[in-house]
Amino acid sequence: MKKNSILALCITIALASCQKSTVAPTDNLSASSSQSAIAPQSNLSFLTAHQWLYVKYYTNYSNSANPGRLVYQRGQKNNSLHLDLNRVKFNGDGTVDEIDQNGNYVPGTWQFTNSDQTAYQVTNMYGTFYSQIDVLASKKFEWTDLNSLTHGVMLPVNFYFLTAHSWEYIKYYTNYVNTINPGRLVYKRGSLNNTINLDQNRVTFNKNGTVDEIDQNGNHIPGTWSFTNAQQTAYKVTNSVGTFYTNIDSLSSARFEWTDFNAHTHGVMKFGSKF
Repeated sequence: MKKNSILALCITIALASCQKSTVAPTDNLSASSSQSAIAPQSNLSFLTAHQWLYVKYYTNYSNSANPGRLVYQRGQKNNSLHLDLNRVKFNGDGTVDEIDQNGNYVPGTWQFTNSDQTAYQVTNMYGTFYSQIDVLASKKFEWTDLNSLTHGVMLPVNFYFLTAHSWEYIKYYTNYVNTINPGRLVYKRGSLNNTINLDQNRVTFNKNGTVDEIDQNGNHIPGTWSFTNAQQTAYKVTNSVGTFYTNIDSLSSARFEWTDFNAHTHGVMKFGSKF
């Protein structure tokens, strides 16, 4: 693999080395093996909980005071590297599933390389890549490859998309069971036959755990929200009306579908205007 290969640079995703390392850590620990008494279980659980995507990527990186060159920032138009499609999922069985910048699937294996679970290696068809973990929590992952001088800032896919912008309704169902038995369509944006009017409804999930909603009458309803599982596929919202539990059925930059199985309701939402 050539040192200056852009394909190799993009394809390594969370490991993000652009060259194969010649310095291998000495104490390899399998991701699926039982962890030692001093190893924090949280790093394993955080890393494998969900899929990650890039929000920033640096080359010529030294440290936070000297971060080198920012070659990718999600949402910017002048990126010299395009990582919008990149995804990585570290699995508990020691496998890793990656999607490269062209949407190609790149399977591999991974393992921690120290007992503290603060460094790891990934092996795939492009080589073996070594990275250290700088920050790892339920909502953020930062890593550095000291061999290739690269640094990545990543967020969970669902957390990023859910908090990226406001959402507004396209459709709303009651008596919902599943896609085969969707119940009653009571609202469709633009329809003249709606039994409820959700044209004004907006919701913004903020990164700090607060949520701002505008109801069908234009009233502001503040509240709080949080994910209710490590996979970030379900969440709850608490406001002056009550506490509501919801499953995320699908979520992307432009579309969001959810189901409340307690209330038997289902919503289809799109990118909404900020209120």
